Amino acid sequence: MVNMSEIHDSLPRISKNQLFSVIICIAVLASFTYYFAAENDSSHVRYIFTRKITLTNKSEDILYISENHTTFNLLMNSSWQMTQLLNASPTFRLETDKDLNPNIIFKPEMIQQGENISFSYSLQIEQRNRQHPTITLLKSGKLSDIPSTIQKKYCQQSYTWPTKDAEMERLTYQIWNKTGMSENVLGIVCELADWIGINVKSESLDIPRHPIETLKLRLGDCDDKANLLITMCRILGIPSFLQIGCIYGNSRTETSWDDHLTSIYYAVSFHAWAIIYIPPWGWLPFDMTIGWNKNNSINGIVLAPAYSTNTFQILNITSIDWVGSSKRFKQQVIDSPLYIQDEVTIITDPPK
Repeated sequence: MVNMSEIHDSLPRISKNQLFSVIICIAVLASFTYYFAAENDSSHVRYIFTRKITLTNKSEDILYISENHTTFNLLMNSSWQMTQLLNASPTFRLETDKDLNPNIIFKPEMIQQGENISFSYSLQIEQRNRQHPTITLLKSGKLSDIPSTIQKKYCQQSYTWPTKDAEMERLTYQIWNKTGMSENVLGIVCELADWIGINVKSESLDIPRHPIETLKLRLGDCDDKANLLITMCRILGIPSFLQIGCIYGNSRTETSWDDHLTSIYYAVSFHAWAIIYIPPWGWLPFDMTIGWNKNNSINGIVLAPAYSTNTFQILNITSIDWVGSSKRFKQQVIDSPLYIQDEVTIITDPPK
């Protein structure tokens, strides 16, 4: 994500990690290079991801660009997803943030009056088939089966997940009580997801809402519904966090943030879902918008796009303030003379 802490000294200073997450609408990707032992078969699909970010100074003064302006999130690696950084320009280095997501950091620059500067990079992404386990309510573990060390780390209160909010707690326990305070973790998650799926209507937004806003308005995007589910799970001691990704397919161009942000996406749509610890299977994706349906709640897992080779895992949000940093960054960009154009392209890369 673009991180901008000081625009000609007219904005308050912000930490690099504080703003890293906001521009999923400015996209996210790139990575250290990791390799898994991959067989040469049809279960592997390769893609080329390309991103170009152009920052334009529409003021009559020079804009001084620090590393907070030139730090972008990068794509994660796993046993089913491998990325290789093919090229990047200008000078850069690689680091990880406090949630262990890789970043690419370009050399700080300045932008003259009325001029612009661009940063670009491309990746090869190799996807292998990811099989989900056989999921049934009867096979689900109990709350007491969740390791306390995982609960301690992934059930914490934060601005993004307000687990100590009185209204949020009341509703969560009300939903749980309807199950007879069942210990079945999958059953609890499905009950919570059903309430959200039935009561919160879908609405596309340019930044994420706070779960309390989502609850009050009964409206939300993919990450809003996921964050509401995560908050409820954490209240009941079920470890969970947010995962951001993208799906190969649709194209679109849109302008937002009082015309300060233009997003151009070729064959890519950004998406978000919850990752929930459900024993005995461990960490599972639960998708509230592409997967869950009221006829079969478990489809939130079984049909989750995260299992598909055309869906890419970008970053995990486990402790960073996803919602707050998004709100602050949007307002700072709108209040500044900086204009951003973000171009993201994904194409298939057939084996040679």
